[in-house]
Amino acid sequence: MDRVFVERVAGDKYQIAVVDRGRIFAAKNPGTLATVFECSKLTPTSADDAQIFYALAPSIGADDFFVDFCESHRSYKLNHWSIVIKDRNIANLFQALEPLNRVHRLNLYSERHSISPEETITSNSKSLFSLVSFSDQRKWKTGILQRCIDSLVLLDHREKAKVYAVLDEEYRRIMRFKMETESDKLPDIRNTALVLFMRRIIQLLGLKNSHDPTIFHEIPAEVTKLVKVFRRNVPVYTKQGTPKEELSDILTIWSGASIKEISNEYQLEVNPVVIEGLSYMQPWLSHPEVLTITETPM
Repeated sequence: MDRVFVERVAGDKYQIAVVDRGRIFAAKNPGTLATVFECSKLTPTSADDAQIFYALAPSIGADDFFVDFCESHRSYKLNHWSIVIKDRNIANLFQALEPLNRVHRLNLYSERHSISPEETITSNSKSLFSLVSFSDQRKWKTGILQRCIDSLVLLDHREKAKVYAVLDEEYRRIMRFKMETESDKLPDIRNTALVLFMRRIIQLLGLKNSHDPTIFHEIPAEVTKLVKVFRRNVPVYTKQGTPKEELSDILTIWSGASIKEISNEYQLEVNPVVIEGLSYMQPWLSHPEVLTITETPM
């Protein structure tokens, strides 16, 4: 592994650094292994949180808010590396395993995990148990998930298993909604186009955002045209149906909303887990111009 993160908590001080093989080889003074970033653990600033989040996020794909639009096997959830044994007596490997549910997530996140990879875990057991051991090697990813989420949420909600579980479940939907409503400095051109696209649909519906419960009377023809454009570009995630069904499908994919019909009028209804997750979040963290932890010359 070319990059390893290390951290230390000393009183109120939180310190984090990265040991990167490429940086060490390129350093003028190889004796300096890493740039140590330090901030308050109890009262970090938004700038501190942004430094930590954007340094760690690429390690688990937490900075790619649209990967589920591009790769059919990925989802809006964040943790895609942990697995659970459903039944040890089933011979078929794929039937014996299952993805994490809420209980599994609470159990996993109730423990504070390290952000650095541990020694390689090996197993001489049958293939099923070897696969579980392989999953256990990625507990450091769970640690990074915890640090990333801590950087995104309000101080009162940090280091709580329930908060980790909820935000893990609805991660990309929540982040896309925050990009739609809060982010003026979007990360890149592709994301800018997607966010502006959704903002245009919402504007044509006469709503403030994709969670606005205001009743609207019709789905304009221009919105239907935009929905067709979306379906052509993200075909694996949208089913063909009526304009209302297709728009509802896109809103669900985007930020967890759907459309319900009331006496020939329409209203958005939002997944309550998404609403809960948003209640934990602090304002949007813009990407720092320089990432001190990973980009500062040693």
